[in-house]
Amino acid sequence: MSRLILILLILSLQTFNVSSLAGGFGSPSSKSSSKSTSKITPLRSSALIYDKIINLHPSEYLKNDVYVVNTSPENLKKSPDHGQFWYVGKLISQTPSPPSSFPKQILTVIYSHAKKLNPTSLSSTHLKIYLALGDTELDVVRNVQPLLPISVSSEEVEFEVGFNPEIYTGDEVAKGGLRVKRSWNGEFIKEAFDVNLKAPGEVGM
Repeated sequence: MSRLILILLILSLQTFNVSSLAGGFGSPSSKSSSKSTSKITPLRSSALIYDKIINLHPSEYLKNDVYVVNTSPENLKKSPDHGQFWYVGKLISQTPSPPSSFPKQILTVIYSHAKKLNPTSLSSTHLKIYLALGDTELDVVRNVQPLLPISVSSEEVEFEVGFNPEIYTGDEVAKGGLRVKRSWNGEFIKEAFDVNLKAPGEVGM
């Protein structure tokens, strides 16, 4: 009888150990999983979406360069005719044709990044976002590529949108990065010029 009791005791202990290790070695608990997920910021999430669209849909996306201008009353008073449009990154949409509007959430990501990227010039509640065709920085500088205000949808869109943020390095950290002067609605204020010619005051690096 005592031998039977001992066998049953051993079996019960084995059952307990198996159930307690059901998660498996190295398997994250629900707490650690939710904790790691919460560390992904909206900016990081939009950057991951950008990379995913580039890699998975190389021929089915539209890319835009993103510029932000500070239309604060102080700036409008100081310079009534034009403002500085700062390049802050690239926007990508999983659609082969230009979308009529973008989700409102992406504006929050862009505004937040712009303020952190250039707190001296863009720490304002009066920011506006303008778009150019993707990878046209040089044409924007030459006054060839127009800047158009972003259109925002209050409804859900049927395509993914990602954002690749601009990062300042070297002298850009103190002096700021690429920016151009345009009228407050994004129109040209000077004629187009050749890339080999200088246009004083038009571009600052």
